[in-house]
Amino acid sequence: MDEIQKSIIDAIKIQVNEKIKDLQFDKTCYGKVVAIRDDTCDVEIRGEITQCKIRNGLQICENDIVLVRLINNDFSNKFVDAKLGTIGDDVAIELIGNLSLLLTTAKTNIVAAINEVFNKAEDVEDNLATHKAEIATSTQLGHVKVGQNLAIDSDGTLHAQASGGKKVARFVIGTSTAGWTKKDCDYLCDGTNDQEEIIQALNALPATGGEVVILDGTYNITASINIPKDNVSIRGSGNATTLKRMYNSTSTNSGSTARGLITLNKKSGCKIQGLQIDGNRATYTANYNSGIYLYESSNDNTITDNTCNNNRVGIYLYSSSDNMVTGNTCNNSSYSGIYLYSSSNNNTITGNTYNNNYSGIDLSSSNNNTLTGNTCNNNYYGIYLYTSSNNTITDNTCTNNNNGIQLYLTSDDNTVTGNTYNNNSNYGIYLSPFSGDNTVTGNTCNNNRIGIYLSSSSNNTITGNTCNNNNSCGINLYSSSDNNTVTGNTCIRGTGQTSDYASNQYTILLSGSSNNCNLISSNNCMGKAVVIEGGTGNSAWGNKFDNTDDLP
Repeated sequence: MDEIQKSIIDAIKIQVNEKIKDLQFDKTCYGKVVAIRDDTCDVEIRGEITQCKIRNGLQICENDIVLVRLINNDFSNKFVDAKLGTIGDDVAIELIGNLSLLLTTAKTNIVAAINEVFNKAEDVEDNLATHKAEIATSTQLGHVKVGQNLAIDSDGTLHAQASGGKKVARFVIGTSTAGWTKKDCDYLCDGTNDQEEIIQALNALPATGGEVVILDGTYNITASINIPKDNVSIRGSGNATTLKRMYNSTSTNSGSTARGLITLNKKSGCKIQGLQIDGNRATYTANYNSGIYLYESSNDNTITDNTCNNNRVGIYLYSSSDNMVTGNTCNNSSYSGIYLYSSSNNNTITGNTYNNNYSGIDLSSSNNNTLTGNTCNNNYYGIYLYTSSNNTITDNTCTNNNNGIQLYLTSDDNTVTGNTYNNNSNYGIYLSPFSGDNTVTGNTCNNNRIGIYLSSSSNNTITGNTCNNNNSCGINLYSSSDNNTVTGNTCIRGTGQTSDYASNQYTILLSGSSNNCNLISSNNCMGKAVVIEGGTGNSAWGNKFDNTDDLP
């Protein structure tokens, strides 16, 4: 017995029970008439006299044997319903005959109820057989009715579609090259121009947005995937979902050759998650090739847990603000792992890995951003700020770069705190021309050429940093670096013995004669005292340089 047959039988049982329940089997008994008064009479039933109403039209006499019925078992509502006979020898036969007639009537009523139910069941079965025989149409998928938010393609494939202004808010995309079939997904790619199915799914989402899920596999992308509306999520399966660049971008910000393999142009509330974007830089080398590109007020978006390798720029924000970029890996970019350009402000860049790029994190004319917990190794610049101010840079690790972090050309009022800038071939922290009013505190800058280097940069606070075992100098102020405060830092080599320093190695050095009015105080400079080569108004006092109490 299949599930459909079982369902029909269960339905019949329910309807039979309902029909039988509806039949009124009133309680009946018989007795002898002992007195008659108009429309009532007294009947002796089992030795007791009870008063009963007489059914209209029924003629009875004293000593008649009658059938007494209690309506709905209500003892206050008794009727003499039939005459069964009169006291005499043939009463028993007549009584049995009448009772048999009553039972036959009841049986007939039950059989009629059951027949009615089975007739209805036959109608259901006929309708079911008709549905089973139907083929897929634009509104029917075999015997299954297609809902308002679904439609059927010419090939019989069921897809979510518009209905009454509403669309399904989630589509799944797979590729046959990874073994997925049409039954696994809403849109099936085939390894050629795979962006076409992805774009179809994006366009099919409602105007209010929705989600496109891309299953694992490699998708060959020959044109930019432009996000067409706000509040759209594209989600992959991590590095198992690879979007591979198979074209060169141009300088355009939208359309098929837009800069990003995924491009957001004036879009907000979107989320790009769990994709591996392979820039395929060995073959496609245009300077405009970016993995993920946010352009012109693409604000309040989330870019998370993606891998963007082998691009010109891994993740590129152009005049886009208030975005969250977290947990991404952008390696082997010919320019930047992540690039914030032209007033891309108030973004949060956290927990990302940017290795083997020209610059790991690059800010150009972008302010009030938060960079925290990122790893930027083996780049030329770990973190690079160009004319960018009021940014907070904390808890990042930048090692084995040329420069760990560089603040360049009027990058002012930034906070650089709690970072690790070790083993860089040139500078751990580099403040270069006209970068002022920055706070550099609590950083570790060891084993670089110079731990912290200021060139033509003034009014900065350099405090509480550790700059040990740098090859040339712990902290170096050079060329018109004025009014800086350098306090509470540790700048030693080895164990802080004089013998740990060559003649051209320094703890803290003010180079040349153009650095003025700097305060150098309370630093640990064991093994070699602070050296000031010139300038005016510089104050160096209270710095510990040996085991004596002398603090020049």
